[in-house]
Amino acid sequence: MPLRFKQILIFSPDTPTGGPEALHQLADVLNSMGAVARMVYIGEFSTLVPEGDTLTCTVSEDAPARVTYREYNAPPLLSAKLTSDTLLIFPEIWIDFAVDCINRTSAQIGIWWLSVDNSPLFYRERNYDFENLLFRHRLLHFYQSHYALHMLLERGATNLAPLFDFTSRTFVRKGLGDLTHSKDQRTYSIAYFPNKAGAKAVEFLESLAARNPGVSLVAIKNMSKAEVAETLWKTKIFIDFGHSPGKDRMPREAAALGLVVFVRKVGAARFSNDYPIGEDYFFSDADLDNYSLEQRVLAVLSFTEQSIEAQAVMRNRVALEYEEFALQVRQSFFKSP
Repeated sequence: MPLRFKQILIFSPDTPTGGPEALHQLADVLNSMGAVARMVYIGEFSTLVPEGDTLTCTVSEDAPARVTYREYNAPPLLSAKLTSDTLLIFPEIWIDFAVDCINRTSAQIGIWWLSVDNSPLFYRERNYDFENLLFRHRLLHFYQSHYALHMLLERGATNLAPLFDFTSRTFVRKGLGDLTHSKDQRTYSIAYFPNKAGAKAVEFLESLAARNPGVSLVAIKNMSKAEVAETLWKTKIFIDFGHSPGKDRMPREAAALGLVVFVRKVGAARFSNDYPIGEDYFFSDADLDNYSLEQRVLAVLSFTEQSIEAQAVMRNRVALEYEEFALQVRQSFFKSP
């Protein structure tokens, strides 16, 4: 299929925070289809030098993002001339850069809304001129979630296209290949991600475990991807206490491995298309205090297989994420023959 762009430059932090894996996945799939996609790293392990219409970059071989995501075919950019058939893709955390490029280059500019809440647009004072440039100029807007799509439509953005990332095949191949993995083989009761569990959430979990001696907790922290997969594989329930700025990875990884997923109903978790887990598996902050969440969690621990079946839509959706992403890439970055 013919390409819409001669080259695609994908801007990414050089450390492995929440969004960089998706950015590397995009480069990987684009390159597998014959496009020329390169990573433009920004951070303490890299330098970026713009000179006129030329962009020159250097990045250390030891940059954490390069090491962490080496499974993806996402080579770094060395130097490129920015022309009208070049596409620059910025994550939503760098919308300032994207807007600044509008009058500085002839290259086309896209923003990938990997989240909503993590964009500076939503945690600093609003500026109308800035928003006017962001949503009225002919920028390309890619959205990772229906939550982001809703935000973009509310603000009158045009040139919208879905671009959902995919759950690593490390999790999909391990989990979905063996649905006979019973609750008797799972040694932990509840897994959680402490980076997204505030004091109230930790207090809830510790209190639940204290009142129910058979309940064990495991925190997902300081683990490699393989270690995360192995830990979740041994666990029955995953509870996400975060604010879901987009379709977060951890709930999807947990679903792929056959855990029953509970998610705090805020952000993207307010949209069933983003989290098709069933209404009984969402919870509010009040549910931590009134024992509603505890009662539901204990019920699942008693009847895990039934709850796993109840979340089949979520699990099957995760299984098809790669194919869906590849189709979206073809539709957005290639011309129809």
